Amino acid sequence: SIVGVGGGVMIVPMIVHFHKTIPQRIISGTSLAAVISTGCSASYTYGSNGFVDPVYAFVIAVSAIITAPLGARMTKVVDSLTLRRILGYFLIAVAPLVPIKQYLFSNKTEAASSDGEVEAEKPPVLQSKMDKVDKDGLIPTMMEINTLILGSTGIVAGFASGLLGIGGGTIVTPLLAMATDMNQKEVLGTSLLAMIIPSFVGLMQHWRIGNVDWIMG
Repeated sequence: SIVGVGGGVMIVPMIVHFHKTIPQRIISGTSLAAVISTGCSASYTYGSNGFVDPVYAFVIAVSAIITAPLGARMTKVVDSLTLRRILGYFLIAVAPLVPIKQYLFSNKTEAASSDGEVEAEKPPVLQSKMDKVDKDGLIPTMMEINTLILGSTGIVAGFASGLLGIGGGTIVTPLLAMATDMNQKEVLGTSLLAMIIPSFVGLMQHWRIGNVDWIMG
């Protein structure tokens, strides 16, 4: 949770490695139960300290809710071996996003320092960048672009969450860092909050098709 993910990206590979007899679809479905619990507790902590943008989280969540059950349904038509291969390819694909994310955060910190901004002086409750409109009441073009980027991010993250049993933070946090001017804590808190409801929707779909081991979860 300290890096903006619910834990599924660690839970799923570990179960796959140590319990090779468990079908991959069961791992995907069950993992989401843990992802939801860690996401709720961590996002509450970030939110209570003012490190969550609810509007950005809403944009991501709405689009992710649409695709999360679709990913869950795909586990019925894809065999375990193929699912594990997809998981491996996915982890390889998102690995470069980790250093990219850190590079973006370091650049933002340097820029803030050069402008004389002090992080400790930020107000406890963040005002969403999407709430800022021009004098004519029109949302700036950049905000529309950000909305499109974040919506697309939610679509991909939701599908990956439902298919692979991860929270989607591995996708959401780097894109939030690139598309917004939020600092690291704001990105992590917003990412965790955004993927709670999509993960729950995916979990319910997995439960309907028999992919959840509640005891293991």
